[in-house]
Amino acid sequence: MKSMKIAIGITSGKINLKAHAGDNPYFNIYELYEDGTYKLLKEIENKAPEEKKHADERKMRGVMELLGDIDVIVGGLMSPNFLNLRDKTKIQPVLSKIEDIDIFLNSLYLKFDYIYGLIKKRKRGEFPKEIPLFKEE
Repeated sequence: MKSMKIAIGITSGKINLKAHAGDNPYFNIYELYEDGTYKLLKEIENKAPEEKKHADERKMRGVMELLGDIDVIVGGLMSPNFLNLRDKTKIQPVLSKIEDIDIFLNSLYLKFDYIYGLIKKRKRGEFPKEIPLFKEE
């Protein structure tokens, strides 16, 4: 069965809509399956180095090392490092305007084939320009 590993920047158990992904105190790593089921794999404290300047690539690399082998990273705000991820990595950035994790994961499931297609392109060395936005309808 197809699946994707998703890192979601969280604070107080919800998606942090007011922060760049790398500025979150914690990340939850989920695995979302093509049938809509998902499971929490782990919670990671964000111990990446602090930025010395806005869009510090050192911070981005630190966050990526903490998160390990993920397919998607979710944040509440667009950032220069989301553009760097989009243009240079195998990780698909996604923006959420949905605070509730369960509602967000269900919305992502409804677009599973689309997001999975973007991930497959990245694994082939392509860099799609899309940064999907999820919001409550």
